[in-house]
Amino acid sequence: MKRTLAMLLALALLLLCACSAAPEATQPAAEPPVETAETLPDHAAQDDAASEPAQPLFWQVSGNGYSGSFYLLGSIHVSDGLTYPQELLDAYAACDTLAVESDVLALEADLSAQVEMMRCLVYTDGTTIDAHLDAQTYADAKQVLTDLGGYQTMLDHYMPIFWYLLAGNLALAQTRFSPDGGVDRYFLQMAKADGTEILEVEQYTDVYRALGALSEETQVYALQQAIRPEVLAATEEDAAALLDAWCSGDEAAIIDLLEAEPDEPLTPEEEAAAEEFGRTLVTDRNAVMIRAADEALRAGKNVFYIVGIAHMLGEADSMSEVSASPSIPDRKAQMRLRNVWRSLESKYTCFI
Repeated sequence: MKRTLAMLLALALLLLCACSAAPEATQPAAEPPVETAETLPDHAAQDDAASEPAQPLFWQVSGNGYSGSFYLLGSIHVSDGLTYPQELLDAYAACDTLAVESDVLALEADLSAQVEMMRCLVYTDGTTIDAHLDAQTYADAKQVLTDLGGYQTMLDHYMPIFWYLLAGNLALAQTRFSPDGGVDRYFLQMAKADGTEILEVEQYTDVYRALGALSEETQVYALQQAIRPEVLAATEEDAAALLDAWCSGDEAAIIDLLEAEPDEPLTPEEEAAAEEFGRTLVTDRNAVMIRAADEALRAGKNVFYIVGIAHMLGEADSMSEVSASPSIPDRKAQMRLRNVWRSLESKYTCFI
């Protein structure tokens, strides 16, 4: 069953949900985890649950005077266990820097950062969420969170977009998939173990600040999509479909999942909400990501660069910096970097 853009993006952007539970004021800051042989990724066996190595899309960047090692990997932020191909591990080993959207491991150990992040999604005018939702939406959303074991009274002080994130996170927690199996988390663990430099492309606070700045209409629309019974029921099925497509490097299947049309035509108001949601969560962040990648290339750094697959694929957005690119060398898949990432192809050769 096809979903609206707002709900589909949640599948590819689940990293945003990884730390979206409301912080408890009395909870002490967690100590950074001690990496041991048990907690580090097993590069030999990796995960027994995944018998065949995944074959995800990833690109090597070269040309325009750049002669180092620079790889782009579109990630998924949840899984039920992955085995990585040796060529991917070799690409990581050839780099001095791991670039990720944000260092989620550091965030999880920093309570003050979590609190600051959550403040971006709290009402500061003295109102509560029931004053911003119609009675039916509030009752339905409250019931969903209650059924999923996540509702507490303090949540009424949070904006609809937080309830949207929390509903998706709690629904995911009922499945076999977990952020613990995310691609970026796997390589972050490796980087912290072997001393590879970690480059954060963006800050969680900036992302959450942008979420909190979404119009009330867009926030309400996103929440209404997230709590639809058919959407909640399909959480595991949709996550599995995205994971399967990612593991097989199936560009067409990934794009179909991320860009599926809704069952019913959207109203003008819904179109505007979906457009604002996509611009904030994908397009605007693409600009930050491409700038960081371009700066690293110009500096001659060797970088293993990981961001969500939704930021790599899809039709080009209406961004002025997207430009025509030279043809990619004739490789087996003939994949193309899309969205704003095409601007890289105007300067460098990017191939699978």
